[in-house]
Amino acid sequence: MSDTWWLNPCKAIDASAYEQALARQQQLTKPAGSLGQLEALAVQLAGLQGRVKPSVDRLWIAIFAGDHGVVAEGVSAFPQEVTGQMLHNFVSGGAAISVLARQLHAQLEVVDLGTVTPALKLPGVRHLNLGAGTANFVSGPAMTAVQGRQALQAGRDSVLRALESGAQLFIGGEMGIGNTTAASALACALLDCPVTDLTGPGTGLNAQGVSHKVAVIERALALHAGQRGDALQTLFNLGGFEIAALVGAYLACAQEGVAVLVDGFICTVAALVATHLTPACRDWLLFGHRGAEPGHRHVLQSLDAQPLLDLGLRLGEGSGAATAVPLLRLDLRAARADGDLRRSGRGGPSCMTLHLDLLRHGETELGGGLRGSLDDALTANGWAQMRAAVVEQGPWDRVISSPLQRCARFAEELGARLDLPVSLEKDLQELHFGAWEGQSAAALMQTDAEGLGLFWADPYNFTPPEGEPVSDFSDRVLGAISRLHQAYAGERVLLISHGGVMRLLLACARGLPREQLLNVEVGHGGLFSLRVGADGVLKEDI
Repeated sequence: MSDTWWLNPCKAIDASAYEQALARQQQLTKPAGSLGQLEALAVQLAGLQGRVKPSVDRLWIAIFAGDHGVVAEGVSAFPQEVTGQMLHNFVSGGAAISVLARQLHAQLEVVDLGTVTPALKLPGVRHLNLGAGTANFVSGPAMTAVQGRQALQAGRDSVLRALESGAQLFIGGEMGIGNTTAASALACALLDCPVTDLTGPGTGLNAQGVSHKVAVIERALALHAGQRGDALQTLFNLGGFEIAALVGAYLACAQEGVAVLVDGFICTVAALVATHLTPACRDWLLFGHRGAEPGHRHVLQSLDAQPLLDLGLRLGEGSGAATAVPLLRLDLRAARADGDLRRSGRGGPSCMTLHLDLLRHGETELGGGLRGSLDDALTANGWAQMRAAVVEQGPWDRVISSPLQRCARFAEELGARLDLPVSLEKDLQELHFGAWEGQSAAALMQTDAEGLGLFWADPYNFTPPEGEPVSDFSDRVLGAISRLHQAYAGERVLLISHGGVMRLLLACARGLPREQLLNVEVGHGGLFSLRVGADGVLKEDI
């Protein structure tokens, strides 16, 4: 890897996918341009992802944290200890971004680049310890070149982990008491704007506090004026560890081909730095919202950015961008559903139906018996069974799979081959059989014949020893189907799961009483078609 990897070229936009998506917008059953900015976003994402129907279902949110030496100048209404406290809040699930990430089914990563809290070691946080926060940039550079390069690399590393997870959209967030001061100083240096135009209250300064903050920034700009023409050194002089990490993340996303949804003021300043280092990265940046911090509007204008939302937010943490994700997802799904209606020649109620093709996984390496939550792989014959089942089937809009590898690995292969979005749904895992897992019915007849008899007689009201109640299993599977219906009505979805899941869904679709759940025959590689109507009722397509 080059010592100046951030200067590597960005991935080219897929011109063919862009043009096809643009042409498709003109063919849909709506007036041209009637979805305004949303149409432009759908077309832009098509070019970025190289697919006419892009998706942002797989989301990665990285929160970068670091403290700032300039806080010693009295520029913040809160003490620096809050940074460390918020790290704990992020991983314990109490922060706003933690809640949003759960609701969006996003991967949330928290990276501590360097805080003043001594010996901070929190489970679930990546502690990089670049320093006890940055130095006071009124007296000298905020960070050394070594620290700055390490922070850039930390952002890049997060993007590489996002790529490994299959992420389709990257959101960077930040936490660091004093970081609006650093962001304002950076923006002033790069844009040559008056400090008063780009400086606001941050976490809650009054007018006197803002005036003091302006004076502090002006002192820093005067100190470092001789290096303003060097964007990288300006970042090291005036930035923060978390801002440098965001810069590295944005540049890595552009190089690796991952779309970015930029958050608020601090993140937008990081985007500004990134574009000064590599102007071509601008194509990979979407903007989530316009925040309340006064400087945000100016920086957005300098980037010719049109944010999705304008709600007066000023929390940070990536929360504004995360709030915009549902709108972006709805935009892409609306375009896809509209196309479906146009092809079918139908309208109205048909868009409320979710078409589900259920595919059971093939044979597994550890053989028969109650596999449950055991994560064994497919045999060569198991792969062949599943491949044969989907020949000349579809077309599908997406693939949704149990996360266990006997389902997920085939989902990933099929999604890549057919250029379909793939997502994993944990609630579509098999029943957890507890102490019975891995055992065959014949073996259980020898060890627990009474329990096996109860299971056969009334499976719905049975709980395997140390396992999951079948009624709870039913609730979570049907709850997952309800969520899929709400999210993907109007689409045709291939759902890859397990025998128990398919028996439950087919029994519901066929109107069978619950005690007949085990009478439903589902072989390895079996494919069945269901539909979920506007009323949420499952019916089998024969």
